[in-house]
Amino acid sequence: MKKKRVFKAAPDADFDDKQAQIYGEELMRIAKKLGRMPTLKEILESAKDKNSPLHDYFEWDDRKAAEKYKQSISKGRTKLLRQQDH
Repeated sequence: MKKKRVFKAAPDADFDDKQAQIYGEELMRIAKKLGRMPTLKEILESAKDKNSPLHDYFEWDDRKAAEKYKQSISKGRTKLLRQQDH
């Protein structure tokens, strides 16, 4: 009997476990079709289809997407900082 893969959202994800399961299953479907894990470019290309389960995961308004990108860079950089008191 084949076990079902369970996908969970990371603690700081902007989606819940239910959405993580949908996204994970779709990524595995794409991987099966390709015979390998999809590249980031292939994931984005698949998500452009409005019927794709991945479509709503992305911001398609370029202005809003640019702002979110800048915020994610800021968040990532902030996580890399370590304070040392002397």
